[in-house]
Amino acid sequence: MRKVTFHEDAETEMKEAARYYEERALGLGMSFLYAVEEAVEQALANPEAYQLVGDDVLVEAVDEVIKELKTNRFSFTRNALRNVIAQYKIRCLEEQHRRGYQQNSVQRDEFSVW
Repeated sequence: MRKVTFHEDAETEMKEAARYYEERALGLGMSFLYAVEEAVEQALANPEAYQLVGDDVLVEAVDEVIKELKTNRFSFTRNALRNVIAQYKIRCLEEQHRRGYQQNSVQRDEFSVW
């Protein structure tokens, strides 16, 4: 079986993430580390299914922003994911409202009292 080594920065971020989770709930940090270990084992068992393709230009851009924000990749990624989820929920609500307005359009005199 192949040996896995993490880049020094990745290992630091993984430990920071584990500490973060452990501070939130006892045992959650260890659960996170076990999940990482399990994911690595799965990737080693079936590397074609877990092929990672790096985008060096994107990583460099992210690293520049991280330096400016004085944060780390873990925190930056967590916040980015929260923002994407929030934007997705907003788009879903907008689409729901759009469909509702199409089904129940405004009547001619509906706002005439104004």
